[in-house]
Amino acid sequence: DQCSWRGSGLSHESHRRDVEQVYLRCSQGSLEWLYPTGAIIVNLRPNIEPSLGHMSGLHVCIKPQIYSQGSHVYLEHAGD
Repeated sequence: DQCSWRGSGLSHESHRRDVEQVYLRCSQGSLEWLYPTGAIIVNLRPNIEPSLGHMSGLHVCIKPQIYSQGSHVYLEHAGD
């Protein structure tokens, strides 16, 4: 199963710093956030069986566009 999400900061009012929440439950896919404003929270729930009680098979690649002016990435694990 694949899933993807594509959104744009242009859908928000320019003076607001909204937080976009995205929920993806799949084993592979992509996310494209055009003209980002505010923040985005991505909730990943892979459709795979966790081995030994943890998500050892979960891999995420973050690839900013060439014109990006930087970002902050925070990682949270369930139970942390």
